[in-house]
Amino acid sequence: GARGAYMAPAASEEEEQGKGEVEKTAPAAPEQPPQVLDSNVDERTKKIEDALSSSPSYDDYEFPYEIQNLTIYMVSMFPHGYKFQRDQLLMKWLCDAGLLNYSSSILTQATAEQFFCNLVNLNLITRAEANSRHNNPDEAEAWWWNVNHLQHQFLASKAAKMGFLFTSGTLNLLVAASSADHGNETAGRIARRLTLHQDDPNIPFLLQKIDVTQTRSLAVSGTVSGVSADKFVNLVVLDVEGWENFGDEDLLRVCRSKMFFLEYLSIRNTRVSKLPPEIKELCNLKILDAGYTQVTELPLGVFVATRLQRLDIRGTPIRQVTLPKQTLGLQNSLVELLLGGGEGMISSVEATATGVPHEIRRFSSLHTLATIDLSEQPASFVKALGDLCLLRVLAITWSFHQSSDRDYCEALLSSIKRWCDLESLTIHCGLGCSMEFLGSLSNMSSPLKTFNVTVGKFAGVPKWFDGHMYLSFVQITVCKLGDRDLEILRGLPWLKCLILGLDFIPKEAIVIKNGGFSKLRRFSIDCQVPWLTFESGAMSNLTYLQLNLFACPTNPISVPLGISNLFSLTEVALWYNVRYTNRFSVKITVEAVRQEVAKRRKTTQIIALFINGIEQDVQVVDEETLNTTRVPSETNAGDEDAVQAVDEITEQ
Repeated sequence: GARGAYMAPAASEEEEQGKGEVEKTAPAAPEQPPQVLDSNVDERTKKIEDALSSSPSYDDYEFPYEIQNLTIYMVSMFPHGYKFQRDQLLMKWLCDAGLLNYSSSILTQATAEQFFCNLVNLNLITRAEANSRHNNPDEAEAWWWNVNHLQHQFLASKAAKMGFLFTSGTLNLLVAASSADHGNETAGRIARRLTLHQDDPNIPFLLQKIDVTQTRSLAVSGTVSGVSADKFVNLVVLDVEGWENFGDEDLLRVCRSKMFFLEYLSIRNTRVSKLPPEIKELCNLKILDAGYTQVTELPLGVFVATRLQRLDIRGTPIRQVTLPKQTLGLQNSLVELLLGGGEGMISSVEATATGVPHEIRRFSSLHTLATIDLSEQPASFVKALGDLCLLRVLAITWSFHQSSDRDYCEALLSSIKRWCDLESLTIHCGLGCSMEFLGSLSNMSSPLKTFNVTVGKFAGVPKWFDGHMYLSFVQITVCKLGDRDLEILRGLPWLKCLILGLDFIPKEAIVIKNGGFSKLRRFSIDCQVPWLTFESGAMSNLTYLQLNLFACPTNPISVPLGISNLFSLTEVALWYNVRYTNRFSVKITVEAVRQEVAKRRKTTQIIALFINGIEQDVQVVDEETLNTTRVPSETNAGDEDAVQAVDEITEQ
């Protein structure tokens, strides 16, 4: 990235020794939907992409220099057990490597995502929690990750030996080695990257023995004490997320320390309560993450003279963003603006929105804008958002009165059709919203991959879905689901995750036939009666099935059947209100699913069953036992269940 006349410190002798290439093979990265990549890729990127395409083995960690450093950085930068999201990892490395540049394709997003997939395939990075503990199975946005414990220990040691990165536990090795080579001199004691996540009373003493002015990346968290971040004046990356000892005064000292080269600053989840005007002194700042702090005001005017490209204030009390009159520099540089609250990402149902002024339309470089409150905005503002011609990711709120007002509906449709690069659209609707007007989005020119409408309803699956070449994540609620609707969904060539709400009680089983759904990995269905039947060979690549249940009168026939026919399935999750645990409808559905899972337990492939996030112990039984343990019909369930059914109707 452009850093003026700044020249990065020369690589250490150990780092230079790390260069070299070995041609080896590793698991291929997951397939990606067709996309057009920028042809303006420099030689440095080409080298990285070529290395990624050969997917080197990590057994002895002898692979191309850039990939070796990228791997070590990614895996070692966070403390053991820390949960991170993909963007956090990639953004930090891109800044450290000097590759962050939104205006050109120095490192394409596809390349970065491919490498992340390789790390997952090689088990260097794993999901932080069991899949079923999440209500939203959108892997791209909602998942948290962490580093494999054994790999974390190995690579931390490897990084220290290379002189590439030092942790709280390996910093003493640098001082010891330097003392052996130079006696009492400090020359050569350079830690270019430091990650201090474990408190150690020796850290202040050790830091005095090294030249911290040569450190380019510093990460501190937890209860670590005795570290003055403002002393590291040549930092490019400063990450103090979760550092208990970092507050307003510390941030002020950092801003006054003349960190001219600082590009990445994360104060996420710290005691900071305000962004001081002096933050403008960080003139090369590109990424600021102030999420989950107590910051109540966002003085965007102070960033006018900076190069800020990404601003994240999610999870703060800020509910309205104001803009200064003069925003020329900022409106040309700001690419990502992440607002609102909630622990989830852009697709989170719990996300709260933040109001933005009408002047936001002048920020023509915006690629990402989420989550903004449109519920109180005039229709003219909704239409003016179409001026953001480079928009790729948008998350908004939409109220009931807007969904029933023709002017608002036409304004949103007009804007959507103007966003030719739109890849992700999330709309958090108010109760009772009919979103049927979005069904007229025919002949869309944008490569839409994510279509996420929460609470709002459609009469059926939108016809413009038919044959859509890019959709990979869909969340919608429909008032009917006929054969034609299922055919449209079956035919989506790149659909990997489907969250389907049914706002009706099926009168007959919804049959999922074999064939189609060729890429679908995750399927979540939210309905009052989960009357589903999976034929043999249905959803052949499905690995995760989630059923969200309600307490609704039913009979034993209206339960999921054929789950054992889902050949690739590894996990089933049932979610329901614990108040309804003893309701007849819930009990027979749970029992039916248990029986289906028990069938598969007889084979070599085992399906894990989670109920409200708790893994169940499912006993393997033979077919004869299964037939004798079928749940009784509702007519034989006794008078108590009959009364209970009446109660259920009343509650619905």
